[in-house]
Amino acid sequence: MPSGVYQILNRINGKRYIGSTINIKRRWQGHLNRLRYGQHGNQHLQQAFDKHGENTFVFSVLEYTETQMLVEREQHYLNVYLPEYNISPMAGSPLGVRHGAEVRRRMSKAHIGHPVSAETRHKISDALTGRSLSLETCRKLSEALTGRRLSKEHKQKIRDAWTAERRHRQSEALRGKPRSMEVRKKISASHKGKHPSEETRRKLSEAHRGKPLSEEHRAAISAGQKARYRRLRQEREE
Repeated sequence: MPSGVYQILNRINGKRYIGSTINIKRRWQGHLNRLRYGQHGNQHLQQAFDKHGENTFVFSVLEYTETQMLVEREQHYLNVYLPEYNISPMAGSPLGVRHGAEVRRRMSKAHIGHPVSAETRHKISDALTGRSLSLETCRKLSEALTGRRLSKEHKQKIRDAWTAERRHRQSEALRGKPRSMEVRKKISASHKGKHPSEETRRKLSEAHRGKPLSEEHRAAISAGQKARYRRLRQEREE
């Protein structure tokens, strides 16, 4: 099926909802089914649908486009029409969407027992690799998360998800990438005054055991120790 950008137009007041999809026909059917049963995630659109009725709304395609251009073209139409039923002004972002308790329960139930395969996780990772968020996006995400408190169960799930395999992949991805002086200074400043526990020291020691140091690394350690000795000698002399 063709992919593209579409709109759901309220013929009475001219208000609209704009979205994009890789399957136009299936997306409209999905919208319609959820609206009919009062289960749509967009409460603005759901309330208008309940008030004016199904026959008031017209679904139409604004533009057919390639899959890789969907978000860009959707954002174009969001900027042009400023659709009243869209909760988020950003294409491809769920920011600002507030699902009701019943909708969240159904979404959670639908995903139970459906683990994400390794292949799917890799595809998601590849799709996000190299993307950088704008300052405006970071600000909106920060505002959306401000004040949220994670439950103990949620925190434990995050810890469990951080598997050894995932840590290994992250380590491999960063290996060989030199850090700038600015990044090094920030890391150093964030660690000042912090003392690792005995357990952390043991894990660090085991992780580095048997790993040969490069000549550059050895020289940096030697220079750091010499500077430390000079500083201690000066302090004693004073």
